[in-house]
Amino acid sequence: MKKRIFSSLLTLSLAVLLILTALVGCDKNENGTNGDTDKAFGVTVNGKSFSLGDSVSVLVDIAGEPQSIAEAGSCGDQGTLKKYTYSSMSVLVLENDKGSTIDYISLSNDLVTTDKGIRIGASKADVTEAYGDPNTDNGTNIQYISGEFALKFGIENDKVTSITLIRTTE
Repeated sequence: MKKRIFSSLLTLSLAVLLILTALVGCDKNENGTNGDTDKAFGVTVNGKSFSLGDSVSVLVDIAGEPQSIAEAGSCGDQGTLKKYTYSSMSVLVLENDKGSTIDYISLSNDLVTTDKGIRIGASKADVTEAYGDPNTDNGTNIQYISGEFALKFGIENDKVTSITLIRTTE
């Protein structure tokens, strides 16, 4: 019973996070970016890395063709969000006349790591060793922010249960 409730709450939380991310990712300046161009956070797939803000072509070159691509919402005159689904991650890409850029990455298992080697199942201590003191830590989530980028780790029993990278607005 507790597992079913936890699973339902986790699913609901991820759905809310996806919707909020879609809304946040839509708030771009006239250049199609949020201003800061540093690629502070990224992920590694098969020894190759890509980051938030990279072109979708970098994603496909590294991760291959996705299992599916689906419309994830409209950002009005900013473009369209598309969800690229892989077995180990989901990626939201903002597509417009200026190109297609990665705005959101959610890891779904331990086959993909952050660019500093953290994967689902790592310890909270591993995260803080790799990234230092977080900007926020409420016990169940820790977050790092650098410019327009956020890296969030879900924590349960001192283990990483989720990893989300988000391109935000400043």
